Amino acid sequence: MPPRLINTPPTCAKLQSRDGGLSRYYHRGFYAAGMTLLEVLIVISIFGILVGLVTINLQNDQRQNRASAEQLAARINHATLLATLRGNAMGLSVSDQGYTFWELAQQYNLETGPRWLLSDQRGLTKQRLSDNQQLQLALDRSAIPLSNTPPAGPQLFFPASGELPDFTITLTSTDNSSRFLITANSSRFLAVITNSNGDLLQPPPSSSAP
Repeated sequence: MPPRLINTPPTCAKLQSRDGGLSRYYHRGFYAAGMTLLEVLIVISIFGILVGLVTINLQNDQRQNRASAEQLAARINHATLLATLRGNAMGLSVSDQGYTFWELAQQYNLETGPRWLLSDQRGLTKQRLSDNQQLQLALDRSAIPLSNTPPAGPQLFFPASGELPDFTITLTSTDNSSRFLITANSSRFLAVITNSNGDLLQPPPSSSAP
């Protein structure tokens, strides 16, 4: 004889066994709307993996941005050193996606004035940042508008005296997850790097360009 149903509330059905005893309760709504322990563990595992991937990407972006900032500061110091040793001014132009070093032509027309040439020195050729990086420039604490198009001449000038101008170049990721500032130190003869908290990082070498 099959079990027969006893009248119960809509959410619960009691199954009566052949000997008249109650076998168990079945809550229809619980199993339909809830999650099993295995499903919960799977969701937690996926969430943990995603958080780990985001953290790794942020750390990689920060390392990449710091390396790019160190390279730029080292190249500025190298250009300053060359200007001093050769007795010929050099310059730097900045766009939001890269930068270019220039050399002052030793011979130029007096009517047209000084003429700047693209530098062909090792390590001082045109550089382009990765797509997730961008630059900002300030001269004498005033922001200079930048675009994707490289300027036709230098914005920063490195004279033969070796003294750096009052500048700040900010290298950031496009999502602003990391930020590094390149400025002249207090003596104005060395480019140094600080992070977003203003902490001074190890100054890059100036003896050679990467």
